[in-house]
Amino acid sequence: MTVGLTPISIGPVAAEILHHDGDVEVVAVFERCVYVAAPGGHVCIGVEALGSGPLNILLALDGGVSAPLPEWSRLGVTREAKGTIANGVIGIGDDFSLSPLAAARWQPPPWSATSRTSLGRSLQRIRSLAAPMCPSEGLSRLVLMPSATPLDRTAQAAAELVRTLAVALPAALRSGTPNGDLMRAATLLIGLGPGLTPSGDDLLGGVFLASTALQCVSLREALWQAIEPEIGLLTVDVSGAHLAAAADGLGAASVHAAINAILAGTDATLPGHLAALAAIGHSSGFDTLVGVVLTLEAGLDAGIILAR
Repeated sequence: MTVGLTPISIGPVAAEILHHDGDVEVVAVFERCVYVAAPGGHVCIGVEALGSGPLNILLALDGGVSAPLPEWSRLGVTREAKGTIANGVIGIGDDFSLSPLAAARWQPPPWSATSRTSLGRSLQRIRSLAAPMCPSEGLSRLVLMPSATPLDRTAQAAAELVRTLAVALPAALRSGTPNGDLMRAATLLIGLGPGLTPSGDDLLGGVFLASTALQCVSLREALWQAIEPEIGLLTVDVSGAHLAAAADGLGAASVHAAINAILAGTDATLPGHLAALAAIGHSSGFDTLVGVVLTLEAGLDAGIILAR
């Protein structure tokens, strides 16, 4: 075990991946986390402040949350560094070794009950609170600040696709089947935008998670089956791994918490949840929020929201 780094939490996707022995490679390095490609998929190893998620292995640092961030390079954890998984232990180079399977297993909480009244009020509140917080990059200004100009190049490229998605979603939620317009828009959004998780992918992740929260699992599964063959061709592997998790109803803990607050109508907590989403990537948290808002609004339009 690497001194000073103690695994304290592991997501369900990461735990499954660690049961597949074989060679691994570091594919991305950030201040708070690193992504590792393994035979079973991708895992994200990061500090506790990163937050829980399906791919995440969280580490407690000696000295607590105020401790300096790990110096990954000094541990030999650099991009393209090689290692192995063997018997649940992940090792990279000579100086980095973790055995995370004994850590607490993270699972998202059940989805909150909702009603048309509470959900409608929460969505209005979200739009009001989120508008001034929208990052200049990504897709959130396109939906949450529709009069905002200028839009960045990603938002300009996505504008028609997002409009098509919004129009097609109510009927798709009612029927449980994506029509041609929805499948075309979703496919063209894959890989749209820069970064390790492009904005279009994050938006689709929000659609998958909100569809799950609305108990429209049949639509989520049909849409994933339609776009899955294109994932490896159109986007980066790490983003594809996050999309696959979302298609199983699994996202970052902060996204689950935000969706549950919106469903439950707990208005007082919404500013805190939005702040947590704003801290995810350059625009990833708010791009995911766009997919959530569009899908929940479509659920209202479709008349599928029942008190439960």
